[in-house]
Amino acid sequence: MESFRKEIPKNESAVEFVVLLDKTRYGERLPVGKPGEVRQGYSFYEPVGSGNETELSLITSRLGDSPELIAVDEKQYNAWKKKNIIAKPVDFVWDEVNGYWNIQQVDGGRPRRRA
Repeated sequence: MESFRKEIPKNESAVEFVVLLDKTRYGERLPVGKPGEVRQGYSFYEPVGSGNETELSLITSRLGDSPELIAVDEKQYNAWKKKNIIAKPVDFVWDEVNGYWNIQQVDGGRPRRRA
């Protein structure tokens, strides 16, 4: 498995992360949650635009305690290594009614502590 560590731009809510190439993860789905379950994860963004017109374009979000952006093929891996991607901590909150994870930004850029 190849890996590449990304340095972060000066942004108080962004965190340093690693880009991994793992072809065995192709087609991997998120696990099913339990009612009321909250898990830590990270969302990965690419800044688009310039100056005051910059917006963050979501690439993907991943469950996990460590910020790992996992590419499933070499083309994706090489493209992500070249981009100015940033990672931000998020909470995944299980929505029992709809059967999927809702993703919520974490205030201050730090994951909340779980009891």
